[in-house]
Amino acid sequence: MLDRAVILAGGGGKRLWPWTGPQRPKPLLPLGGAGRSLLEATVRRLEGSLRPDRMVLQAEPGLGRLLQEGCPALAEVSLGPEPSARDTAGAVALAMERMRREDGEAVVGIFPADHRVDDTDAFTRAVATAARAARQGALVILGVRPDRPATGFGYVEVGDVAGACCEVRRFVEKPDEETATAYLAGGRHFWNAGIFIWRADAFRSALDRHAPDVARAVARYVDSGQLEHWQQVPRTSIDYALMERAERVLMVPLEAGWSDIGDWEAVAALAARGEAGPALCLEARGEGAEASVVLRVDGAGGRAVVLGAGGRLVVVGPEGVLVCPRDASQRIKDFVS
Repeated sequence: MLDRAVILAGGGGKRLWPWTGPQRPKPLLPLGGAGRSLLEATVRRLEGSLRPDRMVLQAEPGLGRLLQEGCPALAEVSLGPEPSARDTAGAVALAMERMRREDGEAVVGIFPADHRVDDTDAFTRAVATAARAARQGALVILGVRPDRPATGFGYVEVGDVAGACCEVRRFVEKPDEETATAYLAGGRHFWNAGIFIWRADAFRSALDRHAPDVARAVARYVDSGQLEHWQQVPRTSIDYALMERAERVLMVPLEAGWSDIGDWEAVAALAARGEAGPALCLEARGEGAEASVVLRVDGAGGRAVVLGAGGRLVVVGPEGVLVCPRDASQRIKDFVS
């Protein structure tokens, strides 16, 4: 099993505006199942792999305090402060440098704070399988078998998918719909769930080889604690900086009802099943792509009238009102400061 776990809480959660805001970050939304927030569900899910006092929540200090106050499940989870957002390469490298200095042979899992998993037992089994491979020095990711031709995820192409661990052939950026449809039919492409498991010293060795600028800058910051050294960390993703270039990368399939709850369509699907906390899903007139969806968040009242052809998404939430075409929900982040 795991020796340590890092829960990464970063990003602005802008895709779920007007529910999210400065005092209501995405990990605290009650979308984790059984009335739990996404963050609480993450902590409880990881308890199948290790004790809470072996977990670290990494976030900017202000966000970290807000999350701690809003999530009692974090009582035994320590806070690893991240000075500012530098994309995932810096965030992961910072967490792993701290872990390596404590125990270079520790098997560490990196987990997002705001994803949903419905089958905890299947998740725990996948993590255990990945941890065994990581203990032998591999860099391991969890991949989700796609159930639709999604264009909003990065993909991982693997070789033989018969075993518990698959060899990763390459990482693929977000594809167009035609390419995603081909991936779905081919059976060798999985969604990249953003969950990584590796030994601390194996990670550092790979980072030194493939992203030495990230490794050096993070090490300087950990040594000095000076913000100027942190600001020298390149802004790039861990996939681009390391995973796309590294050798001996394995993938463990995660078949556990995973979702990153990455847009309002995902929330609408949960709300339609009565699993979105206080969000209520209302279907307006129309079917299929022509249907419009109205979501009221936190008891927002009043009538909502949707006019015109084509599917619309209407969200009445604590931070404002959103109206957009349903197929444009991924673009909300471009218009929210």
